[in-house]
Amino acid sequence: MDRLSHATRSRLEDLIAGDDGDQGDQGAVGGTAVVGGGRSHFAELKTDPGAPGLESLLAEVNKLERVRLLELPADLFADVSEKLVDAWRARASKEYPANLERMKPPRRLTLLATLCHVRQTETLTRWWTCSSSSCWRSTRGRSGRSTRSWGRS
Repeated sequence: MDRLSHATRSRLEDLIAGDDGDQGDQGAVGGTAVVGGGRSHFAELKTDPGAPGLESLLAEVNKLERVRLLELPADLFADVSEKLVDAWRARASKEYPANLERMKPPRRLTLLATLCHVRQTETLTRWWTCSSSSCWRSTRGRSGRSTRSWGRS
């Protein structure tokens, strides 16, 4: 975890820190929004996207924006096997915040960074796949204007 800046480590730790109630991701650090959001954001990261629709699209956009604010290096897991990254992600998805808090920092940060990195990659891949396939379908409303909806045709 030497590749992570102190600020990124702190933001990762904030993912499992208890909620401060009024701060959440509304606060600011150096002019940017606080990424943590506490346990609710960690739980949100672990969830899979729902059925295709505007709500799930907006939820995925929100997750992606929050993960990007962590500023994880693009090559963070470049020298790690895909199997190992998948195993770390699976473990992070099964852990409760309290269990992660009890872990030593290197293990905790590795699992949190893996979850965030894989989620970011999955979200971008899902968007690319759907945008180049039939996930978006055009329909005509009563006004005769073409509208776009999220879903399989």
